[in-house]
Amino acid sequence: MTVSNSLKIAAIVACVIIFLFVAVGPTALNFRALLELVFNFVIAIAWPIAAVLIVLILRKPLGDLVSRDAGKMRAAASAPSQKSSETGSKPD
Repeated sequence: MTVSNSLKIAAIVACVIIFLFVAVGPTALNFRALLELVFNFVIAIAWPIAAVLIVLILRKPLGDLVSRDAGKMRAAASAPSQKSSETGSKPD
């Protein structure tokens, strides 16, 4: 079922009018107290949740990057270069 654009706009306008009436009307103090409670709760949990989400999102790319660099370092450390053994000093 499709809804016309004018009906969508009317619904949005009605929501804004209700919100403004509650925000400045007779129940404004209760509404502002509720908003303050919600915002304080969101502020308190926003940074920890953001940190967890960043770790979860970047876990695989960072793991791939670390394993790729660690593999290069292990390969370089485990096999001595051919050139250094040829040019090194040889006992006569």
